[in-house]
Amino acid sequence: MLKLPAPELNVRSVMGLVAYLTAMGIDTTSVFAAAGLHPSPQSPIPERIARSAWLAAHHEAVRITRDPLLCLHVSAWLPFGSLDVLDYLLVRSSTVGEGMARSIRYTPLLHEGVGGRIEVIGNHAHFSHWLLTPDPEASRFSAEFAIGVLFIRLTRIAGVDLKLTEIRFAHPSYGVEAAFRQFFGCPVYFGAGRDEVIFPAHVLDAKIPGGDPMLCAILERQAESMRTQFVASESVGEQVRRILREELDGGDSSLDQVAHRLATTPRTLQRRLQDENTSHQLILRQAQYEVAMQLLHNRSVPIGAISYKLGFSEPSAFHRAFRRWTGTTPAEVRRSRATPPLRMINEYAEPAVREL
Repeated sequence: MLKLPAPELNVRSVMGLVAYLTAMGIDTTSVFAAAGLHPSPQSPIPERIARSAWLAAHHEAVRITRDPLLCLHVSAWLPFGSLDVLDYLLVRSSTVGEGMARSIRYTPLLHEGVGGRIEVIGNHAHFSHWLLTPDPEASRFSAEFAIGVLFIRLTRIAGVDLKLTEIRFAHPSYGVEAAFRQFFGCPVYFGAGRDEVIFPAHVLDAKIPGGDPMLCAILERQAESMRTQFVASESVGEQVRRILREELDGGDSSLDQVAHRLATTPRTLQRRLQDENTSHQLILRQAQYEVAMQLLHNRSVPIGAISYKLGFSEPSAFHRAFRRWTGTTPAEVRRSRATPPLRMINEYAEPAVREL
């Protein structure tokens, strides 16, 4: 049976939201309740919470504030140090590129399933962000906050002149395009198929005024120790799932590649996954399903393009697999905007996926 791990977040991800609302003079009782948190001496707030609790808290916060830019406003207000070692690693890095790379590597300490990548294409750098979930609303909140907090800290706290070229969000605009453009000071596009920020590539080499290599090395050892503990707490299946989600964005999702990234052999990896009653192929299907659901809710991405992004040799193969996974078709999901659950999968009945 395919394991479906319940992702968790550091409770800071909700407490930052609560602190912002409190500073704005807004009663946060319903936000705590939506997250299933009832802070009291007898019931202390846990260190980590389920993603579903985080999502419910954000939905409630948007409802009571009626603020469609809530995540951006929280990211702009959040005091420096609220993100613990991540904040200090970012502003003590020597260059923007180093700071962003560290942010990508260690953000999962706060939010499981978050991923990112920096690519240089021609004269521009592309910073992309994703979240391991089929829920488009969770992806929206995560992308707006992550992109907002990263670039606000680089400009306002680190003092870097980024000169962003454009920002692309996978989710719809909800009619607030102008407000987003004003917030970021650059063109912002919605329904783009991915969440990414584009800026001149030379900015990656820009010096961060407060960069301190010696202090950064100390901080990175602390972060790496935390990351090692975090990864060690993951099951093998969860590690494979995280890697596959990264590789589906134009990489190599083969068993050999995953084994290489885990510093083991394909045979050993298969055996360890069997011990957890799952397999590379089954976890790959889950990752494909999650990406497919995100992109199907974005009507600007052709279904044929989704099939190739997921590694299928042709759209018809994706169509057959998707019907097997969900009992419906990609086109039906796009029309209804529904999110059908992932069903049990017979890994040997799946169509072949091309090696990327």
